[in-house]
Amino acid sequence: MSATRILFGLWSATAAAFVILWFWGALNLPDRVPVHLDITGAPTRWGSRWELLGVLGIAGPLTIALPALIATWIRRGGKLTHVNIPHKEWWLAEPEREREVRRRVAFDLLAISFLTGVLFVGALAGTIVQARSPQPETVMWPTWLLWISVAAIILYAVLASTVRYRIDPAERRN
Repeated sequence: MSATRILFGLWSATAAAFVILWFWGALNLPDRVPVHLDITGAPTRWGSRWELLGVLGIAGPLTIALPALIATWIRRGGKLTHVNIPHKEWWLAEPEREREVRRRVAFDLLAISFLTGVLFVGALAGTIVQARSPQPETVMWPTWLLWISVAAIILYAVLASTVRYRIDPAERRN
């Protein structure tokens, strides 16, 4: 099984988990929920469940689904005009290289989409747990999951932009 298929399976599971948690939250969250946390994970602002679900219901699907849709479009031949690819001229000079760069860009977009999905699932799950906890300031795992998700997104983006599209100087002349 290819890495892309595995990643797509993980992405699908994350997207499904987000939808399930969102609907579960709509039905089961109390009217008052934490909508902002400090750096330690303690709630600093409370709001209505619909404030939380409204923001996450718009931001979640946009940041989880949109990059995956763009990845599919790029992989199937969508224009690369507005995609920032290191050494773009070299990658697009030959059909074989162009196919490879399309595959890489699509994979990277799906990977970022998956990691962002993990961030949103963690935020929603953590908020649900905190909202239902008698002492929400003691629930720390959501904060750690969010920090780890942000670090993973940044690390992947840096590696993808500095390593994955690097070309050997000897090949660069071709």
